[in-house]
Amino acid sequence: DEYWLGFGSAAGTNSVAIEQATNAARKDIASQFKVSVSSRISTVQKEIHSGNSSLLSQNIENQTESVVDAIELVGLKTVKSEVIEKDKQTFVFCVLEKESFVSYLRNGIDEQIKRVQEFVISGNEKAKEAKVNETILSYLDALKSVDETFPKILFYNCVTAPYYILPPDITSEGIEEKLRTLVSGISLNVGSGNNQVRSEEHTSELQSRFGIS
Repeated sequence: DEYWLGFGSAAGTNSVAIEQATNAARKDIASQFKVSVSSRISTVQKEIHSGNSSLLSQNIENQTESVVDAIELVGLKTVKSEVIEKDKQTFVFCVLEKESFVSYLRNGIDEQIKRVQEFVISGNEKAKEAKVNETILSYLDALKSVDETFPKILFYNCVTAPYYILPPDITSEGIEEKLRTLVSGISLNVGSGNNQVRSEEHTSELQSRFGIS
């Protein structure tokens, strides 16, 4: 199939009714996405094997559905609208072109993953220079970015194939392993100056993820 189909209706026969019916058609397509997420998310999570146990939780379905609610339906077209004067009803039939929409989703994920890669590369370089604090900050920024992107990847993988698979070094599992190796046996102290607030935030995150003090 080349399209997702959406049907909507609204009371009235004016331009406002047409807009309302079109919005209902959009919601119809979005509801189909939510059904796909609900029915496939457990399988998709297992098959793409994210290592972050905090992501593999009941909340991830809600997060992924939030992606559906916020996503722009790029490629949506109104195929037919019909006004029934005697019944004072308006009906709209829309289609969402799969190729355009999937390409839009993938491009958005690619951009976010590019940022993750930049953080990881920066962390790797700082690690070679033995700049421990800066390395930790870069890896934590990478981890935050990949955590934020994960629901979007799950949504993508629930509605199309082949799956979007992350390289091992930029998965949450891979980044966490870098951090575990780096912080193993060290004690973190919050410094002073311009980076104090940011250091406190990241220290708290390290403590919660890895139990270090």
